[in-house]
Amino acid sequence: MAVTPGLWTAAIFAQPAKSRGKYALVAPETLSFAECLAIWSEVSGKRASFVQCSFDDFVEVWGPPGEEFAAQLRWGEAVENWTEGLPGGFMGMEELGISAEGVGHRAALERVKAMGLL
Repeated sequence: MAVTPGLWTAAIFAQPAKSRGKYALVAPETLSFAECLAIWSEVSGKRASFVQCSFDDFVEVWGPPGEEFAAQLRWGEAVENWTEGLPGGFMGMEELGISAEGVGHRAALERVKAMGLL
């Protein structure tokens, strides 16, 4: 894979002595859903609108899977530092030798578009 997951996976497997037993912190940026959608719209050239709704409304539309997904989103909002307290430590982009240039939401979408998938 030439898109973000493949970059991380290749870097992790290329350095087993360094990466074994650690978590990879694979979030090169923190974006809101509105920001993600705006970038997607710019890259794809397609119009999009972000509509915020309540937990209950989301569950009403999507049912049980929606409830699970909405609960995950709530957890993500409530837990600011989800790396704290986990054993083994974390490796970031720098430790894995991944350049910040060309990594992130926009770069991944641009690669997907170049492959004709967007």
